[in-house]
Amino acid sequence: MNITEPKCAEGHAWTQFFDRDNPSGYGDYETLNHLLNENPGKLCKKPTAIDARLVSNNAPYQSANQVVTISTISGFYCVNSQNSGLCKDYKVRFCCPSAGKYFIEYNACDTLKTFILDYPFFKAYTKASVLSGSFTQFYHQFTRTIPVID
Repeated sequence: MNITEPKCAEGHAWTQFFDRDNPSGYGDYETLNHLLNENPGKLCKKPTAIDARLVSNNAPYQSANQVVTISTISGFYCVNSQNSGLCKDYKVRFCCPSAGKYFIEYNACDTLKTFILDYPFFKAYTKASVLSGSFTQFYHQFTRTIPVID
């Protein structure tokens, strides 16, 4: 089987891998809507590519030879009743814009601090807030006022 790796366009970057569900029950559902709700700020609403892999060995999803649905609109899911036996356990990542748009890690102050200091648009506005020790107050204001990346 010849499997082509998905490509992430220039000016875009892959997110981390997400594994929100297990194949028990009706199947393995790594859907974009669920992932957006459960991981605010860690992926974009309109990804340009998706990569799905087996959790067990990191092999591309095609190697499992299962009936699955995969798209940048819905994400990824495998329905047990459409396959013989349970679906495998999968993980997904998405290709999202990165040039001038960044993922805000809501639970990682150091990441956000680095983002603020390195991103020119915010540098003048935020440097004083960050360096004056009022970073926590600014962080909460920042994460409420910046829209989620589209």
